[in-house]
Amino acid sequence: MRRLWRVTITTRGEATLYLAADSGADAEALVWGANLRELLRDVSPAELWKENVELEPATWEQAAVDGWLHRHPVLLAGPLPLTLRDTVEDCLIELEEATSEEVVAV
Repeated sequence: MRRLWRVTITTRGEATLYLAADSGADAEALVWGANLRELLRDVSPAELWKENVELEPATWEQAAVDGWLHRHPVLLAGPLPLTLRDTVEDCLIELEEATSEEVVAV
């Protein structure tokens, strides 16, 4: 079952993004499989070391406190492409649609 994960990347500043994944290992694979350079245009590839990236389970409430819901959130999710959304409802709808498509395809 997918859950929300918070990714904090600390270089010269701190950037936070959220993703949906089944496990911590899947979340980490998504982080390093994504083109983080596209997400963090002011961070050089040399700065993206594993020790600069912290991954932790998150809640929608935490995402709201971080201001993520108001800053055009970034959500990375399993088979979904990188998706930019304005509201958490859009994220939930897209995840639900993708999950139902996977179930139908089986």
